[in-house]
Amino acid sequence: MIRLVIFDINGILCRKITEPVDKTCIQRSHYWVKPRPGAAALIKALIDEGYHVGVWSSTTSHNAIPMLDAVMDDELKQQLKFIWCRERVEMHPHYGLDPKIREYDTIKDLHRIWSHSYFNRKYQPNNTIVIDDSWIKLINHPEMNSLIVEPYQADENDEDWAADLWLNLETRFKYLALLNHHCK
Repeated sequence: MIRLVIFDINGILCRKITEPVDKTCIQRSHYWVKPRPGAAALIKALIDEGYHVGVWSSTTSHNAIPMLDAVMDDELKQQLKFIWCRERVEMHPHYGLDPKIREYDTIKDLHRIWSHSYFNRKYQPNNTIVIDDSWIKLINHPEMNSLIVEPYQADENDEDWAADLWLNLETRFKYLALLNHHCK
């Protein structure tokens, strides 16, 4: 069975910061990137286990690609099924109605993936989970397809995050398979 895992970049795979916190930080033009420990290893392990992995960021490709470069090498990046950036998100529909929604808030609508002709409908609600640190970006699709995690802070030690995330993913995919089986 195909299982697609979609990662956000900033806050999940790394943290964009203004000043370096240690030697692992990588300088970009006007900011630094602190790769999350174990992020590349987790993605490689998921791919090695047969998962399809993509990246979907609400930032521009101008910023997203350098952040990914800080997290993983070109060989691993080439194994990703897609890298989508700001041009593939939509402005938040509640902007102007909800004071918590800011002018730059966007949503990631999974229907764009599920109906995309390039993917030939192989990704569907029964096999897709998106991992993000912002519930605001994920309001437009079923809750079972979302895994909201605490944002990575560059100065924290969260060695267990990858194992915890893997366990959550396995549980979610089992539940999606069960729902799919009972809904047929």
